[in-house]
Amino acid sequence: MTRARRFEPSHARAREIRTRPLVTVAVAAVGLATAVWLPTRFDQASATENGKPALEQVFADEFDGARGDDADSGRWSTDGRAIRLDGDGHLIISARGGDRGRSAEAGLQTTKTFSAPAGEVKARVKVADGRSVRSVFRLLGADAPDLDVMKNSGDRSAVVRGALGDDVDGSLEADESLADDFHEYGVRWSRDGDIIWTLDGDEFLRADRDLTEPFVVSLELTAPSHDNDRWSSRRDQSQGTSMLVDFVRVSVEKDAAEPTAPPPAAAAKAWAPFRALKAGDLVTFGGKTYKVNEDHTSLPGWEPPALTPELFTLVS
Repeated sequence: MTRARRFEPSHARAREIRTRPLVTVAVAAVGLATAVWLPTRFDQASATENGKPALEQVFADEFDGARGDDADSGRWSTDGRAIRLDGDGHLIISARGGDRGRSAEAGLQTTKTFSAPAGEVKARVKVADGRSVRSVFRLLGADAPDLDVMKNSGDRSAVVRGALGDDVDGSLEADESLADDFHEYGVRWSRDGDIIWTLDGDEFLRADRDLTEPFVVSLELTAPSHDNDRWSSRRDQSQGTSMLVDFVRVSVEKDAAEPTAPPPAAAAKAWAPFRALKAGDLVTFGGKTYKVNEDHTSLPGWEPPALTPELFTLVS
């Protein structure tokens, strides 16, 4: 179990940690003491208390498959070519630093959206290690602030941060680097408006907010530019730029609606110079379709083939 040394809430909406009560029951006959966890209202075993429905798992991926296989396209849409199974029940997300001062990103999102008045999302992840490398596990909503379940930077690899938009932000510092092993990161929310962030089952951040907007689950890795001279002083790049995922699970109230497919993407438009492009836009060029990776204004010489994968990702 990872022990916290410091809890750093940085906004008033984040409240202090409230841990489960621990009761010691003496067993006189054999001289033993038994530690009993009293479940809270968020524990799945007690989810029916006060008439609240139990949670039901509606999505799970254990990443079983042969080494080198792609992520299941029925469950995930990927952004980056270096996303593969390792053959041992893990997904490997790798990102190689770009040139010309640009960072490189790789990631994936669930193909379905989820929405429920109460639920839980968790993933068991071994974050990437390396200077300026960033591992992120978040919930993305079209009409709501992003919820960062876990954000970790290789510069402070023992620190996990949680956030909800600009209103809620907090962190926990473990006794050792979180990149040394797998850890379970999760977020739980209830009808009462409580959102709880957890590391290995222990709460480290809480907020009073409703989480009712539909969302997709996203896992992302960002690596620094090769132009960064400090990069060469870190450990081997193949280790420093890979995030491993053991599983991802989504549970919602049993009475909640089934996951729904996201709305269809906007139609692709032909690439042309001097147009404002936004991240996520689709453009066509030379008979191929590309997705825009970041906001920019198209300029002559910035056509998709010349700036893939810096500004564009080939879709088809």
